[in-house]
Amino acid sequence: MINPGTRFSKFEPLTAREISRFARMAGDLNPLHHDHEFARSSPYGKIIASGLQTSALLMAFTASYFSKIGFMSHHDFNFNSFN
Repeated sequence: MINPGTRFSKFEPLTAREISRFARMAGDLNPLHHDHEFARSSPYGKIIASGLQTSALLMAFTASYFSKIGFMSHHDFNFNSFN
């Protein structure tokens, strides 16, 4: 049984090379994912992962977590803003 408010977490460090490779495979040529000089001058100060990559990691982690506890019939993701 899963209760409302169940929490789980995972730390997933990514190298700049992994970030760039994923973004290129997804067709995302935003220089924030590839160009160290451009990224260094951004508010982030370094290469950052794309939203597609973080979403893919989230979905994979969620599926893995729930399958380990025997609950994987269906899951949904909602990325609505809470403004």
